[in-house]
Amino acid sequence: MKKRSYDKVTTAITIIIYLISLIPVFILARYNYPSADDYYYGAYTYQAWNEHHSITAVLQAAMQTIKELYYTWQGTFSGIFLMTLQPGIFGSQWYFLVPFIIISSLTASYLFLLKIILKDYFKASTYHWLTLTFSLLLISIALAHHKAQAFFWYNGTVYYSFIFSLSLFLIGCLLKYPLAKSNRSKFILLFFIILLSFFIGGGNFATALFTPVLITVSALCFRLSGKKIPVPIYVSVICILAGLFISALAPGNSVRQDMQTHTPSIILSILKTVGSCGKDLIRWQNPAVILIFIFLSPILYKIAKNSPFKFKYPLLISIISFGVYCSFYVPTYYAVGYKGPFRMLTVGKYIFYWFLLFNLFYYIGHIIRKREAGIYNFSLIRKYITRVNTHLQKYPVCKCLLVFFVLSGPLMFSDSTFRMAISELKSGEAAQYAKEMKAREKFYLSDEKNIVVEELTVKPEMLYHLDITTNKNYWCNINVSRYFQKESVRTKDKQ
Repeated sequence: MKKRSYDKVTTAITIIIYLISLIPVFILARYNYPSADDYYYGAYTYQAWNEHHSITAVLQAAMQTIKELYYTWQGTFSGIFLMTLQPGIFGSQWYFLVPFIIISSLTASYLFLLKIILKDYFKASTYHWLTLTFSLLLISIALAHHKAQAFFWYNGTVYYSFIFSLSLFLIGCLLKYPLAKSNRSKFILLFFIILLSFFIGGGNFATALFTPVLITVSALCFRLSGKKIPVPIYVSVICILAGLFISALAPGNSVRQDMQTHTPSIILSILKTVGSCGKDLIRWQNPAVILIFIFLSPILYKIAKNSPFKFKYPLLISIISFGVYCSFYVPTYYAVGYKGPFRMLTVGKYIFYWFLLFNLFYYIGHIIRKREAGIYNFSLIRKYITRVNTHLQKYPVCKCLLVFFVLSGPLMFSDSTFRMAISELKSGEAAQYAKEMKAREKFYLSDEKNIVVEELTVKPEMLYHLDITTNKNYWCNINVSRYFQKESVRTKDKQ
């Protein structure tokens, strides 16, 4: 099989496996229903849509929610804006869109950023760009930390995963700006840089701190190499910090912070973060992930070999990237005393895989440069690899099957997104859950003011987040009551 044909087949296999892995997830989405904070943040927008059926009215209600919560609960204005627009406000039948929105945003942002890095900067082929991108997407989504909060619960995933996607778009725009040839292109990119930066600054605190840290550290490394830092870098960091400043000054933050009985000092928070992130280096790797990165190594080798970079400081780069990775968790450790909710850990895992890929690429580049200088000699390894590759060339079908086997690895774990979705569809739990939630909704939409509904008999792990209880004053119950404008909502007392 010719080299170009092999690259084409490998790319096709990678994309096909990625798309196959999403099929049960998207089928499962039809059984998805709002829960918990979806009702809290979506109350005004839901009522505005039902009363006026006007997007303008919905946006006004979103602004009302932001203003109210800014003084009473939290200052993350852009995050709140997104949370008020959960698809269920237009009818619960639209809530199935949640995984489509999140997975599409992740896919588009991964493709956008890696296209600029690999094709525009490193001149990689289209096949190599697509293979790397969809392989990274495959492990990110198949091995997501918590499936319900990663893809199905809108309030949690839009606050972290969607805003993380925006940060990837922002970094892509910053990298694209120096390559723009026309003033018009530069103006458009600068517009999106300002918009995305300010929006990210007003999102969750973790991403609002992590993103400028990543940009600043990257810019400093760029400057130390003797090159001038582009103006949009300064603009972006200033806009992010401006949004973060507005968010941090919110009176509502103190109300929420007062609910925390004990929080560590900033020094202790940093130390705890470093210890916990150190454990991630072990617990977030498994044979499937290792095999995929081994599979990607020859592609990274070719890209690094043809690049002009020197790759001089691998150990320093590892230390810096680990420090930047840790910065993602420091705000929550400092604010609440632990690493963060599951929805946040999901994004942390995405970042972990990005840094793993980056470090692997850098170390491969370092080895290449040392070998070119005659310092390293890997003749035995090269001889072995050449022999294996020669045998595989004789049997292209075996080569394709090997690629298929390696890429299918993440899907084989019992707790993979793919297998869990299939399990919940096959068991009937998802269908039963949707049936019971739909039955409840009939009561919620009735003229009754005090609603009593049946307790759920099933709680599918990928669809279920939190539920109301027999206590009408429980916060989930209050959220549902406020959303549907009822005096009270609760489940029946247990016999």
